Amino acid sequence: MWSMPTTLWIFLACHQRMSGMVAMRRANVEVVQTEMLEVFREVARQRSITGAAATLRYTQSAVSRQMAALEAEFGARLFDRLPRGVALTAEGHCLLEHASAVLDRLASARRDVQAVRDAETGRLRVGAFATADAAVVPRALARFRASHPHVEISLVEGLTTRLLSALLVGDADVVLVNASADRPFTDERFRLHHLVDEPMLLAVSASHALARPASRSLPRDAGDGGLGPRADAPASGAEGAGPDRISPALADGADFAEPSPTSGALVHGAEGVVPDPTSWWMSDMSSIDGEIGRRSVADSRPGAGGRVVRLRDLAGEAWVAGSARAEETLLGASVRLGFRPRIEFVVREWTAKFGFVAAGLGVTLVPGLAARTAPADVVLLPLDPAEVPPRTVVAATLAGRTVPPVVEAFLGTLREEVTEAARPSA
Repeated sequence: MWSMPTTLWIFLACHQRMSGMVAMRRANVEVVQTEMLEVFREVARQRSITGAAATLRYTQSAVSRQMAALEAEFGARLFDRLPRGVALTAEGHCLLEHASAVLDRLASARRDVQAVRDAETGRLRVGAFATADAAVVPRALARFRASHPHVEISLVEGLTTRLLSALLVGDADVVLVNASADRPFTDERFRLHHLVDEPMLLAVSASHALARPASRSLPRDAGDGGLGPRADAPASGAEGAGPDRISPALADGADFAEPSPTSGALVHGAEGVVPDPTSWWMSDMSSIDGEIGRRSVADSRPGAGGRVVRLRDLAGEAWVAGSARAEETLLGASVRLGFRPRIEFVVREWTAKFGFVAAGLGVTLVPGLAARTAPADVVLLPLDPAEVPPRTVVAATLAGRTVPPVVEAFLGTLREEVTEAARPSA
């Protein structure tokens, strides 16, 4: 005699099996119904069961059985069987209209899904910081639009905090942000796709002493403005951590970042370009604009008879920056190494910064991505990357989410654009 628990177990097992069979039967009915509708439409089109069977590569008896099952399901005669072929009844004409609509809609859905899968259609909402918007992003978007003309493209501008927030709330599909070398960033909410490590360049006026070839013998006396120990220098990563804040290490292209405390190791989601900070940015710039190339002292690179500018050579210089607090600007990494810049003018917009520099009111740092936008009366000079580290530019998408095909395609285009910009001119 079976015990009660054993009997209950057998009952539950049988019940589960029966439920599974019912579910499978329901699923099969849905598939058969779609197939039945296709067969029904073909029979109606040809007015012949034999003709429809030949076209669909079924046996005549199989088509007859499906039509009988369809009539049984709707509880109505759909065809009149004639000596030669069949003819739709009134109920058959009614079903044909609905069947055609359903099948056409399914076919349209398949085409649309395939188009999305192939990145032929959809929407692409890109967020980027100011210097990325100056050259790389618009060029990449132009290239992407040429190859994906039916994708709807829009742009989200802002500082890093706003861009990442837009990504989190679904207002952007991919955003470009940057991380300082000495304060790398990670946040489990985001997946980072490495694009490039861009060097910092020094922007000076065309009349500045550093812009003249004769100025290669630069002053060595650092004075109080050179690199040296600082009692008040903040230690790297000294700020606290918070799970819902966005890292200040993602320094904004506007040369100003909102303070926020999360930091950690940078995650590289894909291959990127790691440039020589003293080579291709300057050579590429010369190939873009001959006037800028002539004024950019390209021969100040090592191996061309000159040398890289050191921070000690900038003692006493007036600086144009995006914030009165040097720690919050592109100079932040150098400040943490002990450099003490004298910021005289706080200017956040890049066109205005270049205007102040061209007028001889100060010098400023320019990210490599913004080199293309420098006017002819501003000279860009390479800096020692050990003193002014490059910053890492990444594209961020949501972690744990499937990257949309259009975003994958755009990331490929973006990498191509960055690689092409990094390629030295012939």
